[in-house]
Amino acid sequence: MSYVLAYDTKRVVQALGEGVSIDSSDERETRGRAYLEKIVQLQIPLPITFGEELGTLLRAEIESFRDEINLPVEFEKSERYGDISKILILDVLQTPRDVKRLVGTFHVLAGMLGNEVDLVDLLAYSALLVKAPGTVDHIRNDPEDFVEDTLSEKAVLRQLNDKKAPLPDRLSRIVARSEDNQG
Repeated sequence: MSYVLAYDTKRVVQALGEGVSIDSSDERETRGRAYLEKIVQLQIPLPITFGEELGTLLRAEIESFRDEINLPVEFEKSERYGDISKILILDVLQTPRDVKRLVGTFHVLAGMLGNEVDLVDLLAYSALLVKAPGTVDHIRNDPEDFVEDTLSEKAVLRQLNDKKAPLPDRLSRIVARSEDNQG
């Protein structure tokens, strides 16, 4: 009997070495790797996916449902789409699975919202839903932190302070710590 396993070697090694009562992380990793070698006799690593390939996959996946959501003909050629796809490909999307999850979320939301929202904004929001759910929770809980036309005194004071604060400080207040990355 044979089994096929798909896994991230780094994470499995960390998990397998976690139960070892050794202080050094290098020793835990060595133990985890040794245990993994006992479990898996033949490892076949998949090739690394490059940004250009992820970009091609993203465009192809979006193109596959173009007619279902009335995607404008010039959508992929717009400057805003170019900007957001560049950020997604360079810093957010790392695997074909990430692309599939993003496009699946975008497809569902675009189908529900139709022409009520800008589709480039919706693509960016879909990326947040997939890759930064903690940040989306923050948006839902404190929407006034994310708008320019505020109604509350608290939000006006925050905006005045934000004008003085550098961008990294403002982002650290908004983005969940576990989700903070260049993208």
